Amino acid sequence: MRTLRHSKWHRSQSAFDGRRPLRIVLDEALDKDEASELLRDFGSNENLEVWSTASEDRVRHIELEPYDHESDFVGYRVGNTRSGVRFAGQFVRFAQDMEEEGLASYDAAHRMLLLAQIARKLGADVLATRAPLLLETAPRGLVKEANPMTPEEGVAVMGLYLRLVGDFTVLQGSEGGVYRVNRGLWYWVLTRDLLASGWRWFSACVMSSTATGDDRLTFLGGAVLGRFDRVLRARDHILQQSHLPANNDTGDEAIFYLDVTLLMLVGALDAAARVVHLTYRLGEDPSDAGWRKAKWRKSLFAADGAFEDLLAEESRARDVIDLIALLRNTIHGAGLQGISVSDGGDLNSRENLVWLPAEDRDRLLAIMRRRGGHTGWGLRPLFNEEVALEPDRFIERLIPAAAQVLNALMDATDVGRLAGVDGAALSSTPPDPPREFAPGLARVHRLLAGLS
Repeated sequence: MRTLRHSKWHRSQSAFDGRRPLRIVLDEALDKDEASELLRDFGSNENLEVWSTASEDRVRHIELEPYDHESDFVGYRVGNTRSGVRFAGQFVRFAQDMEEEGLASYDAAHRMLLLAQIARKLGADVLATRAPLLLETAPRGLVKEANPMTPEEGVAVMGLYLRLVGDFTVLQGSEGGVYRVNRGLWYWVLTRDLLASGWRWFSACVMSSTATGDDRLTFLGGAVLGRFDRVLRARDHILQQSHLPANNDTGDEAIFYLDVTLLMLVGALDAAARVVHLTYRLGEDPSDAGWRKAKWRKSLFAADGAFEDLLAEESRARDVIDLIALLRNTIHGAGLQGISVSDGGDLNSRENLVWLPAEDRDRLLAIMRRRGGHTGWGLRPLFNEEVALEPDRFIERLIPAAAQVLNALMDATDVGRLAGVDGAALSSTPPDPPREFAPGLARVHRLLAGLS
C-alpha cells in the first residue's frame, strides 16, 4: 500500500487521524473494471469525498472551466467553491517532452498534469488512475503530492480508512443499498479466505473433538485462525501509522503492533504444530511440538515424509518460520528498536524505521534475499552497515508469506489419521456457505484489504 504524501498546507490534517473524510479523485478515463466501480459506488459513503471531472451520479463533480491559454490558468468548481490551477513552465516542458518522445500527445499530458494539480490542491489522499504518465513517467516531484495510484491501490487505501473509522461496508450500491458487516465478521471472512486450507483442516479438528470428547483439537485449530485474525487487525494499525505524519508517537505505535503481529504469528504456528503432534501421536505432551525443534522434526519426518521437503533448510516454509521466530524472539531482550531518518534534516521528510537486530542480522538478510530480495521486504541500508525495516512494507510482504506457509502446513497434515474423522466427509470449502463467504464477496474483501 502506497504511503500518502500531501502538500504542506494539507499535511497538518490527515484523514487517518479521524479529523476529516478520506478524499478520492477519479481519473475520468478509468474503465468500468471491478476496482474502479468500487470506488465509484462508494461515492455516496458518508465517510468519503469522491470526486471526478466526469459528470457521474455516484460521485461529486469537479466542473472545469475553459483553459485560458494566455495565463495558462484553469478554473474549476467543486460544489459552491471556485478555485484554479496554473499550468507552470515545468508542466509545459514535461508535456512537450512527452509529445516529442511519442509517449503521449501534448493534450493528453496536459490533461493528466492538470488532474494531478487539482487533486493536490484538494488534498486528495487518492488519485485513482491507470495512466502510465502519472504512475510511472512523470517525475515524482511533479505529481507525488496528488497521490496517484491504481484503482486497486485506491480501494485498499479506502478500505483501510473505513475500517479504522469503524465502517465495515463491503458493498455500497449506486441506488443507496449498503451491505456491511460488523468488525469481527469482516476480519473473520478475510481470515478464512486467506487461510483457505483451514476449511478442511479445522473441520477435522472439530470432528475429532466431537467424536472423542476431547476439546483440545478444536481449541488448537481455532487458535490458529483466531491469532491470524488478530494479525490482520494489527496490520491495519501498522499501515495507519505509515499514513500519519512521522513522529515519536507513530513510530512507537508501529513497533507496538509489529510486536503483536510477530507474537500472534508465532502463536498460530505453534498451535498448528501441536495439531500435527496430536495427529501423528508424536508423544504425550503437545508442548514438545515446534517447527524449529530438530528432535521433534525428526520424529515428524519419520511419521510422514511429506514434511521433510516442506521443512528442509532454506525452503520457503522454513525461511518464513525462522524469519518470524528470530524477530519475535527479540521480545526476550532489548526488543525491536525504532529509528527516524529524514532527507537533509527536513522534518517533513521524516520516516520511522525499525532497526534490524544485529544479533541475527546476517541470517535475516539471507532469508529476505532468498525470498524476494531486500527491497521487497522494505530493507533500508543505513550508516556503518546498519540496516532498518520500513514496517509497513515489511508487514505487507510478511503476512501473505505467513498465510502461504500456514496453508502448506495444513495441507500437508494428514488429518484423516485423527480419531473419529471421516476424510470423505471433509470439505475444502465452506459447507452451505452463507452470503458472507460467497466467492464474489470474499474477492471484494481482499480488494478492500489490499490483499487481492
